[in-house]
Amino acid sequence: MTMTLIRAAEPNDPNCSSHVRKAMPGDPLEQPTSTRPLSQLSFADGAFAGGLGARLSERARTGIDRTPGFVVGTPAYAALCDAGDLSRRLAAALADVCIEEPERLMAAAAVARSLIACEPTPSWIDAEIHQAYHALTPSAAEGARVTVSASFVEHELSDLEPGNDDVACDVQGTGAVIQAVRHCWSALYDPRRVYERAKLGLPQLGLDVAVVVQLQAER
Repeated sequence: MTMTLIRAAEPNDPNCSSHVRKAMPGDPLEQPTSTRPLSQLSFADGAFAGGLGARLSERARTGIDRTPGFVVGTPAYAALCDAGDLSRRLAAALADVCIEEPERLMAAAAVARSLIACEPTPSWIDAEIHQAYHALTPSAAEGARVTVSASFVEHELSDLEPGNDDVACDVQGTGAVIQAVRHCWSALYDPRRVYERAKLGLPQLGLDVAVVVQLQAER
């Protein structure tokens, strides 16, 4: 049987997006704005908000859906990758993804997800999420209950059905929201997405993902 090995792009691969490099002091990309309200975005902002975020933003902008919410944009995940050596560790975890060995692929995906979920977010991103979250319901001391959803920028995988790990409901409190955001970032490496990229010959690194945080209706 012929093995198909798909190697993840290295951090210095020119095919990777620019966020896998380290931000230099004074670089304008060092601390980009990481959050924006849904109402201030539109369908044209898919590069920042991802597919789901762009669609919900258009609904908010046109008044179709007035549910308050905000987007943790793609620069936030980029900053997470740049803050430490996360890109290098992800490259090592996904170096030899083999689509003919499902158990091996799933193990690599699990390691990648764990790396992202456990990686501390830069403090300035935490601060922006805290501010945006509490702005949803300023009168709620403990913060509102929200739904936190991954919003992908991968056009080639746009037909892939959402997975259970792409969304977290009944999230309350800044710490829980930040944890849910990291969980949604890690959904980049859902085994289904890893497999589809490998099958299509797409890189496993240099990816962009946003997260939508939207007020949840009280039941």
